[in-house]
Amino acid sequence: MRIIIVTLALTFASARGVDVDDETRVCDASACMKLWTHDSGYRLLDDADCCASATAGACKSGFRYSAQLGVCDQQKKGCESLPTCCTPCEPEDKKCHRVGPDFGRQENCSSSSQWDGMGGLLLVLGILLVAAASVLRWVAATPRVPR
Repeated sequence: MRIIIVTLALTFASARGVDVDDETRVCDASACMKLWTHDSGYRLLDDADCCASATAGACKSGFRYSAQLGVCDQQKKGCESLPTCCTPCEPEDKKCHRVGPDFGRQENCSSSSQWDGMGGLLLVLGILLVAAASVLRWVAATPRVPR
């Protein structure tokens, strides 16, 4: 019965446009922050849309960071941004982390698949295979002169 009540509460909150994290606490959009990096250093900036990669999403002091399911932005392949949820920390919670475990790590946004860029190579191999089959068919069909 409790599961049904929690599910209904989450559904109602989502329908009203209120984001809720996995612990059924309301997300505070004014606490979202994003890591901004530059050659001269880095700093945390306010993130109005609460959408950042797992390596850049953060919350203001006194709030717990969690990334929600789904992708809210994808600028480059392999660099999906996730909805950020910042919930107030409980006073007795000593492990209330304002950043995720991947915060500050280098992102590899180039190629997420070993098959990326293989289309051209496969096309060339296909053309060569068809050409080789045609040459073999032509050679087999050419009459041979007896010696």
